[in-house]
Amino acid sequence: MRMCVCVCVFNPCVCVKKTKIMSTKSPTEETHVCITNCGPVDILSSKDRHKYLGRMFTGDFSTRSKTAIDHRLACAWMKFKAFQHAFEDKHVNVKLRLKLFDSIITSTVLYGLDTVPLTYQMLNRIDIAQRIMLRRIVGWVNYADDTWEESGHRMAERLRQCLALRPVKNWSECIN
Repeated sequence: MRMCVCVCVFNPCVCVKKTKIMSTKSPTEETHVCITNCGPVDILSSKDRHKYLGRMFTGDFSTRSKTAIDHRLACAWMKFKAFQHAFEDKHVNVKLRLKLFDSIITSTVLYGLDTVPLTYQMLNRIDIAQRIMLRRIVGWVNYADDTWEESGHRMAERLRQCLALRPVKNWSECIN
């Protein structure tokens, strides 16, 4: 099957390298379409993913929101690991560490998610990732004779006390 596309572009040879056509069909043999006097334009199938302006897109509409969440959480974890030495430094006041977290990681994870249709499970997944990061910032203290339940309660109390000093909104609340 041959595809014909007519496109009017002022300087076509510049933008063709960045132009992508999203398709909901499965991958086929023909992955390019040729625009007159320009060259090939990529056709992305439903399985392909494409990053554009900090967002990850896919042709499969049923997984588009999941792909966006996965990408933003991956970006947030990369940023967290890049600043991990500052987040987990016990010589730095916890209020400053939480302020750094809120300014860097929160903006990274929330970028572009306000336009993504999210389910309750996706919002819950975002909040779980946030709590894991916050627990690592506050620090985990485990005593030898404690059960997991006692350690968990102590950690929750410690996190609550730190968030009382410097409140951090849940990411799911920031999206809505």
